[in-house]
Amino acid sequence: QDASDLHELICSLKLDKVSLAGASAGGRMTLAFVAKYPDVVEQVLLQNLTGGKKAAENLSKSYFDNVISIAKENGMEAVAKLDPYYSKLLSRGLPSLQQRRWNQVVQTNLENTFLPTMTRSREFLWRAVDPVLGFSEKMLSEIASGSISFILVYSRSSCDGMHTREVMQALSKALGGAPLLDNPKGRIWVPKAVSFFMNGSFAEEKRENIPQKEKEKNRMI
Repeated sequence: QDASDLHELICSLKLDKVSLAGASAGGRMTLAFVAKYPDVVEQVLLQNLTGGKKAAENLSKSYFDNVISIAKENGMEAVAKLDPYYSKLLSRGLPSLQQRRWNQVVQTNLENTFLPTMTRSREFLWRAVDPVLGFSEKMLSEIASGSISFILVYSRSSCDGMHTREVMQALSKALGGAPLLDNPKGRIWVPKAVSFFMNGSFAEEKRENIPQKEKEKNRMI
């Protein structure tokens, strides 16, 4: 559904080609969009996606299993009050926005809309575990067979066992050897990614030849 919504937005803006970027769960949505609407995508950046059985189990529980159980037992108002994700979401922003979101959640039809949507989303997550959740090597190979340029970024400072370097390396391989920026310092990957999209290659880091006295002066300042 997210992919369809994004496609509708792109069409309403009358854009012929787009470059997309997605991190973690947003990366899965980006891949789903590329698989469904490859003709409108020119370039894709994917950062810190999740993969493996641990990720599938943990995310299935936190995203779907808990909230489905709450909804079945106590209805949509309980979802808004008790589920950690929804209760946090509904507490953000201006009071008027909070109230509008609250109404949207509690007025969602439980049997015909909410439960079927959550169930389909959970099935999507589990349809493949490796290399990344929701996408097998075969699916990714088909996505990579077109003319879309991919760039991958692994930038986690610590590993939670779900967003791992190995996942991004496997994703790179499945996408036909897509370039992977592995743990770049700070935000240096941002200009590198922009350079890749614009020029087809990574920008070289420029180091100015600053005299030693000037360096010492700068340090003192």
